[in-house]
Amino acid sequence: MKLKNPALDWSSAAYDDFQLSMPIMADLFKLNSLTLHYAYFVLTPMIVSVIYYTVTHNGDLRYVDALFMCFSAVTGTGIDVVDVSSQNSIQQGLLFALIILGHAIPICGVLSVQRAWSLRAALEDDTSNNDMRCIIDAEKDKITTAVKELPSCLPSPTESEIAQQDYGFITVVESTPDKYDQEVGVESITAQASSLSTAQSYILRIAAVFTNMARSARKNWTRRSIDYNQPGGVECLSVTLVSILVLAYFIGFLCIGIVGIGVWSHVFRPDIAHEDGVSAFWGGAFLATSALCNNGMSLITTNMGPFQREAFPLLTAGFLVLAGNTLFPCLLRLLVWTIRKVTPKHSDWDLWRQVLDHTLDRSQSVCNYLYPSWHTWFLLGTVIFLNCIMWAAFELSAIHNEEIGALPPGYRILDGLFQALSVRGGGFSIVAFDRLPQALLILYGLMMYLSAFPVSTTICGLESFRQSFSSPPNEDNFDYASEKCNPQLSRFARARFVYDQLRSQFDNDMWWLCLAILLITVVESNNYKAHPLAFSTFNIIFEVISAYSCVGETMGFPGKSYAFSGEWHTFSKLLLIVVALRGKIRSMPIKVEGTGCLEQHTLDDLNCKNPT
Repeated sequence: MKLKNPALDWSSAAYDDFQLSMPIMADLFKLNSLTLHYAYFVLTPMIVSVIYYTVTHNGDLRYVDALFMCFSAVTGTGIDVVDVSSQNSIQQGLLFALIILGHAIPICGVLSVQRAWSLRAALEDDTSNNDMRCIIDAEKDKITTAVKELPSCLPSPTESEIAQQDYGFITVVESTPDKYDQEVGVESITAQASSLSTAQSYILRIAAVFTNMARSARKNWTRRSIDYNQPGGVECLSVTLVSILVLAYFIGFLCIGIVGIGVWSHVFRPDIAHEDGVSAFWGGAFLATSALCNNGMSLITTNMGPFQREAFPLLTAGFLVLAGNTLFPCLLRLLVWTIRKVTPKHSDWDLWRQVLDHTLDRSQSVCNYLYPSWHTWFLLGTVIFLNCIMWAAFELSAIHNEEIGALPPGYRILDGLFQALSVRGGGFSIVAFDRLPQALLILYGLMMYLSAFPVSTTICGLESFRQSFSSPPNEDNFDYASEKCNPQLSRFARARFVYDQLRSQFDNDMWWLCLAILLITVVESNNYKAHPLAFSTFNIIFEVISAYSCVGETMGFPGKSYAFSGEWHTFSKLLLIVVALRGKIRSMPIKVEGTGCLEQHTLDDLNCKNPT
């Protein structure tokens, strides 16, 4: 008698209800790239903030300040509500790790590796299916030929063993591989471990397991040869190449910056870091990492003020600011173009030349930060033009401003260049912002707001529009007449779409900023009376724009070494965290739409080639 489990004894009605509820549950728990990005940028700083708060040596740190510092580090905002140099080594190390984990370049590299792995898996499956299909077809041909060649008068081969021997039939039996062949490493090391202590034996057994895993992975990798000439092969190699270049780009510049500024600080000016109780090399390494990741945090209390007359750290940090943000697409395309030019013109390199050409021609399909040629030149021209405006404004302000006019003329030019480079991304301050002219501060605020809308927004949006145009039409809202009359996008349609994208971005985010500024001014109304000079509406607007743009410039607070928002109430700080988070992922929906187009295109090609 078979027993029934009452928990599994469903009626037909209950089973139907379960089937109907499955799509609803799938929609509720459906995860996309945007949701994962939000989860990453929310959960990571929240978890680290608990550690950051618990390892504090004094009881002055509030949890909201620890939470704000972690969000400021991971989002690249760089606004510090506590003095970073006063934090202990563990807290500084946590901020250092969050600055790297939240930067766009390593995240782009990791996502590119995942895309390359998915494309390779699809190609491996396709190659395996083709190989299996060829083997089955060959075996069918052999069996058909053997059957045709047998005479019709032969007795059945199953009548006796003599018949099997006379006519050469092969009896197939199931065989299992020898266990010694599979686990020879484990058996040999186990024999050696019997004469050793328990700890040594345990270590040897673990080493044997990892050795067998590595050997098995190597066999599987070498056994599955992939034909990259099939559909999707060039795309797979392009994504793989870009993922390697992006990670090498970030790691290379990070190491160069850490070694360069760290060694310079340790050899030439260790007194700057020692005044704040920080190791000279560690202070330089933190500064270089913050510059490359465009964060703006520094272990030096006065930020970049002590480096006003030091050319090497200013030039190095300024170049790292550009390499980690605005010039990253330009330098990445220059790197790919250089590799294409130096590739040997030999038949053995034909595939790689094709891969590099595909990477340059279909750059947005390979990587969102790899722009087409014209857009790359446009981005470079925009960066030069805007930085020149801020540089000239800084130099002109020296006429009537004592803070800038006190600098020596030669170093003032260098300081103005560094400050111009930092306003749109770096977040460093070479002079005290609360002593600068109001006109220059308004210009800086405008430039920070413009930096929140990079050219990648319009480029990715245009690529998404092209993909939606080339996709099958939707019967609900598709104009068949326009598609028949004009199958190709006109220049006016493209310009109109870019205009609509920019207008929607400005409209939506302007409401975010206005709402945040309104609520903060209401919450901080008592501080307006207590500190009428420090608390002004312009200072709040400047702080909110800086947080939204993920720049980190701040007006500061008189007598304090932290940002202006460090004197705000708890609710205002939480609002600023939301603004910074919104600014970090402001263009993510457009980018997410374009990330999966290459994989889908490749999988469609493979499915068309091998339909199931």
